[in-house]
Amino acid sequence: MTTGARADPHYLQVGQSVPQKNPAAGEEAPAEPRAKPTRMFKLLLSDGAHEAVAMEYEPSPALDGVRAGSQLFLADVFALRGMLLLTPRCIKSVG
Repeated sequence: MTTGARADPHYLQVGQSVPQKNPAAGEEAPAEPRAKPTRMFKLLLSDGAHEAVAMEYEPSPALDGVRAGSQLFLADVFALRGMLLLTPRCIKSVG
């Protein structure tokens, strides 16, 4: 078993590049470094009486334009160790 970075683009670290083949020249050229675009929001949710901590477990389009004071509708949310794990199917932006 060898150690080191894998050639699969999903396992690259920022700053690493994957050589890409140039079919016209018949040679390989270094690619630009790229990172997988991800985000993970940690939110403090409140209904005025109770507070809950939530984390974006999977990227959700409903949270793209979320601002302080936004209203969210949550249904069938998975909770782990006191934190709500938000996925696209369980969250909807109301306003």
